[in-house]
Amino acid sequence: MTRTRLIGALLAAVASLAIVAATTAGAGDEQRFTVVLDNAFGLTEGADLRSSGVKVGNVEKLDVQRRTARALATVVVSRPDFAGFRKDVFCEVKPQSLIGEYFLDCAPGTSAEPAPKTIPVQQTAGTIPPDLVFDILRRPARERFGLILTELGTGLAARGEDLQTVIRRGIPALRETDKVLKILDANRRTLQQLTRDSDHVLAALAGNRGDVARFVTKAASTTRASADRKLQLGQTVDKLPHFLRELRPALRDLGTAARRQTPALRDLRLAAPDLTRLLRRLGPFARSARPAVRGLGRASDIGLDAAREARSTVEQLRTLGAAATEPMRNLRFVLEDLNDRGRAVEANKLSPTGAGFTGLEALLQFFFVQSQAINLYDSKGYLLKLSLLVNQCTPYVNAQTAIKDKAHTEACKQWLGPNQPGITTGAIARATERPPAMTTANATDAKAPAPAVPARQPATPGAQPPAPSLLPKIDPKQLLDDILPQITDKLPKIGGRSARARSDRNLLDFLLGP
Repeated sequence: MTRTRLIGALLAAVASLAIVAATTAGAGDEQRFTVVLDNAFGLTEGADLRSSGVKVGNVEKLDVQRRTARALATVVVSRPDFAGFRKDVFCEVKPQSLIGEYFLDCAPGTSAEPAPKTIPVQQTAGTIPPDLVFDILRRPARERFGLILTELGTGLAARGEDLQTVIRRGIPALRETDKVLKILDANRRTLQQLTRDSDHVLAALAGNRGDVARFVTKAASTTRASADRKLQLGQTVDKLPHFLRELRPALRDLGTAARRQTPALRDLRLAAPDLTRLLRRLGPFARSARPAVRGLGRASDIGLDAAREARSTVEQLRTLGAAATEPMRNLRFVLEDLNDRGRAVEANKLSPTGAGFTGLEALLQFFFVQSQAINLYDSKGYLLKLSLLVNQCTPYVNAQTAIKDKAHTEACKQWLGPNQPGITTGAIARATERPPAMTTANATDAKAPAPAVPARQPATPGAQPPAPSLLPKIDPKQLLDDILPQITDKLPKIGGRSARARSDRNLLDFLLGP
């Protein structure tokens, strides 16, 4: 069974090769055809063979068919890219110019079968040259032509169909007229409708004759412009085939995209109700937004005035920008170099990569370090070591300098109250031991500086005692007794009694309390 199949496959391959060879041979023979013509007036050997106006070969040989007295034109197709003639090919002799040159033009046809080697006379036609018609109309040719028609009257009796065929074949205009009449007959309803509609069209044209005249004028200008650019138009037409070749893949991709977008369009169709609801709700929102839009319009009017006023500034900035191109480019180079970590002076583990700080980072670090240097923080709070004013009050002054230079102290002091401990009065020492109570006898000496009392005794016998304070220690209660009469004498009386009659303990709690 396998052997039988193998033999059958070999026979089929041989048959296919034979068919291909026969087809190839036939195709080579089909490039030479014999065209039967009523007459070959004007044709010469070597004349052009054209297909729908394009030259595809030439007339190789002219001969006469003895049996029918018709002309035989042997043509050869020389263009290898020509697809060839089909079975319904139609050939016709046509004039090429007014000086008597003719060529053979063959419409290739649309049949699926190839054309035969001999194209019959039924598929050919001739052309009556205009010069022959003009010759017949001249005397004495027209008189002789009349005599010929008179003498042939008896011979043409009862041969009307043959005469009709001769006339139709001899006068191509009649053949073309028959085609026109058939086309008109097939479109008679359209012509009737066109006749009815033409009345309305002509009425509209009459009412707009000015526009029609202007259209004609513009069309003339357009035609003149097209004629002036005929070279460019010709180049565009020449590029059209290449454009079409490039367009086909794009259209194919577009078709693929359309097919792939079908699911998305289906989903969009499902989302159409929600989109419709959104658009319906968008109307009230738009109406509510109208006041804001109107306000924006009024603001835009002001903005337009501001923009007009800013034109001169913008022009100056544009001029500065055009002139500052080179400095800005140099600045860019400098900044890029400053931001290059490879230009770091030394490695620093505190830098982002450990390779060191860039120039910009070092500059920012400088400001950060300076800000930390002028700010102090301890258990008492913050202190900003920064003076924004440079005048006679800028230098630092301690208590001794303030006591000695009273004029400078009076000009630059910013005290809260009439007294300042350590300057106008004795300093208040913070000691754990309570100083001895002051008596009335020595109360008058409270303002005088007293020797400082050590705050605490040394813990061990070998420890050094603390250095004595430069300012005397003052008993707060004694100090209040000296200062309070000066203050309370100026206070108003409350309930018929002086403020001095209040409890000293309450006043001490208020002044010395936390």
